[in-house]
Amino acid sequence: MRHFVKTIPGKLTFNLTHQEVQVRIMPLACVRRATLRYDMQAQEFKIRIPLHYKQAAVEQFLREAQGWMERQLSKAPQLVHICNCKQVSLMGNEFELSYRASRRTSFLLIDGKLHIMAPTPNFGPVLEKWFRQTILEYFRIKSEHYSALLGVKIKKVSIRETKSRWGSCSAHGSLSYNWRLIFAPKEVIDYVVAHEVAHLQEMNHSMKFWRLVAQLHPEAQKARHWLKVNGSKLFTIQFQE
Repeated sequence: MRHFVKTIPGKLTFNLTHQEVQVRIMPLACVRRATLRYDMQAQEFKIRIPLHYKQAAVEQFLREAQGWMERQLSKAPQLVHICNCKQVSLMGNEFELSYRASRRTSFLLIDGKLHIMAPTPNFGPVLEKWFRQTILEYFRIKSEHYSALLGVKIKKVSIRETKSRWGSCSAHGSLSYNWRLIFAPKEVIDYVVAHEVAHLQEMNHSMKFWRLVAQLHPEAQKARHWLKVNGSKLFTIQFQE
């Protein structure tokens, strides 16, 4: 194990046809074969490998996967900082961004514009915080609405940013949602809430569970498809320098 850590780097640079990419190497005891995925947020590939793999085996695996890696990059949406955006889609509505210098920070949505008043044009972090607060309040209201329809109780509603899950429901009644859903259409957001609230009654994905989801959100199938096709785009806007 110690020898493995010395011989395999945690990250390496790999040359594709027209560019270099970063590859993070993740040796894991539970892994039996190498698997590769592209992390759009980190703008790097991640390869999970068995503990016995040597660097030569990793490089050979990447050479064989080069075509797949290039296709992933060609399909990946380009990241953009919020300060460089001219407009943003919030819950299905397009808003033009308008910045004005101000000693106090405030935000106003009106007439198709998001007015940003802040001391500095580098307003990314404070705007992210405002987005998080805004969508959290919506998640709470919608969760309470759906839970009342099913006659179930919610213990807590929170938000986080995860790369692989849009929401979760604990056995104790706590609901958690991905705040990045604020950039999705409202009907898609409502579907995710309906999905997690339905888990308060059915902690599984049985036919009965899906009937509950459809009862709360008749367009659930359409919303699921939208997330499958467009979900990665919700992470393209960056807020930190």
